[in-house]
Amino acid sequence: MLAPLRLAFLSCALAFPALAQDYSVAGPYGAGWTTVTVARPNGTTFTARFTYPATGNGQGQPFQPSGAPYPAISFGHGFQQPASAYQATYSHFASWGYFVIATESENTFFPSHQNFANDLRHSLTWLEQQDGNPASPWFPPCLGCSVGSGSWIGSSGDDGSAGGDAHRGGAAGRRGAD
Repeated sequence: MLAPLRLAFLSCALAFPALAQDYSVAGPYGAGWTTVTVARPNGTTFTARFTYPATGNGQGQPFQPSGAPYPAISFGHGFQQPASAYQATYSHFASWGYFVIATESENTFFPSHQNFANDLRHSLTWLEQQDGNPASPWFPPCLGCSVGSGSWIGSSGDDGSAGGDAHRGGAAGRRGAD
């Protein structure tokens, strides 16, 4: 009974090699990163960690444009976690051809979920400004953990810029309370 099932599974795996992609390992690109300054509409700024497909791995590596345009991820850090704590996650996404931008703002004991949500959005705006191409096919899936996830949930419908989202352990945002 199991032999026909194994044969059917093997036949499907061989017929659809793209489905056999192992996303648990690093992708075809290196992952470079840098710290950028993002401007808010009110003239204040914050820093963000920007990780991108590169020719090698590490800070300041040259950008690898061969697979562009790349989709974007705006990542929200967890409660009192620095953006750098997630560098392995950003690098993994970049190795598969994603831009990842992670705000370093609202990393206090009493963060404002609304300000954090706004900064997640401003980070994507910064990426759009870097692109400079109004015909760019950006469709940003957005991701966050803990406070970052809860704040993204609170911001994702505000201006229509979010194309999709994923959350891990989203904290209940106090939207309207901050």
